[in-house]
Amino acid sequence: MKDDGKTGPRSLMRQSADLIRERIETGQFGPTLPGENELARILDVSRPTIRGALDLLEREEVVAAASTGVAREVRKNWFGRKKAGPLVRFLLAAPLHERSAGFQAGMRQMRERLASHGADVAFQVSAAFRTSRPGRILAKETAGGDCDVWVVVDATPEIEAWLETRQLPCVCVGGSYRHHLPRTGGDGDQAIRDAAKSLLVLGHRRIVYPLHNAYGVQMVATLCAVLQEHGVEWDEAFHVPHWKDHAANFFPMLARMFASTKPPTAFLTLGVRNLLPVLTWLGHHGLRVPEDVSLISMIDDPLLEFLYPPITSYILDRDKLCHIAVDMALRVVQSGKPFDQARMIPMRRIEGRSTGSAQGRGALP
Repeated sequence: MKDDGKTGPRSLMRQSADLIRERIETGQFGPTLPGENELARILDVSRPTIRGALDLLEREEVVAAASTGVAREVRKNWFGRKKAGPLVRFLLAAPLHERSAGFQAGMRQMRERLASHGADVAFQVSAAFRTSRPGRILAKETAGGDCDVWVVVDATPEIEAWLETRQLPCVCVGGSYRHHLPRTGGDGDQAIRDAAKSLLVLGHRRIVYPLHNAYGVQMVATLCAVLQEHGVEWDEAFHVPHWKDHAANFFPMLARMFASTKPPTAFLTLGVRNLLPVLTWLGHHGLRVPEDVSLISMIDDPLLEFLYPPITSYILDRDKLCHIAVDMALRVVQSGKPFDQARMIPMRRIEGRSTGSAQGRGALP
């Protein structure tokens, strides 16, 4: 819809509508929008301006009609009604702006590559990632048949099982890889094995692998298996349950570990949300890396350049991931059905100065 050329409130409504549309496209809003008061606060405009902006988006068939006391929903087919090429929807656990810079860059690269093939791309945040019974949520969110292929990022085993049962056209990027679906991602299991073995060679026997959410939990089993293969008994005290995205939940767990007679000597961390709380807690309590605690991270983020000492890390070739994921998605579009193929990408080890022998605090005799 064209602006009528007036200045003032009408122009501000148009600007607000465009900002809301942009946040829907990038996965920050949707499938349910925040309430009018919250939108007004986020965009720093008045509530009447937001109401007018939503009315504009309703007429453009981006959002559903208003209902008293109910937040607006993003229309499922608003991309599809104008699309010339296939519609690809990314299903995410959280909005892009809440993820690491490396993750955001990878998603933008995939969107641009898909767009170069004529595809329309939408990012959709789903509550299905936060439940062990995602079927009802997924059935509602995938209804309508307007999407040609779903790209599901970091799927839980329950989501993968539902996708496999329903034979939904999809590609899984990351996740548990326990089901027969087209999937790609970094070979995290092999990276965990390599990292754990390198720490065992240095004498570490008490290794922690913390998680901020359920993603990556399958790698705990991999770590446990590696320790057992090397005659190291798995200590449940070092199995940190996922601490639900808030460091305040994690710090008491670390305090209990280091208060024991046999505290940890090494950490394997997955992503910046695990790395930073560990570094923060260690620094606050005067523990040094690597003199007191060794640390290896599975992370690909520009933040690493600013950390001291440099962190030994396993990183993913995001260009290769983008190429494979997009090719898989386009193949599903062409075939109209999923297929069983896994193309795992080896992760490259970048040597830092964050590992050392198991000496100092908590070292074995």
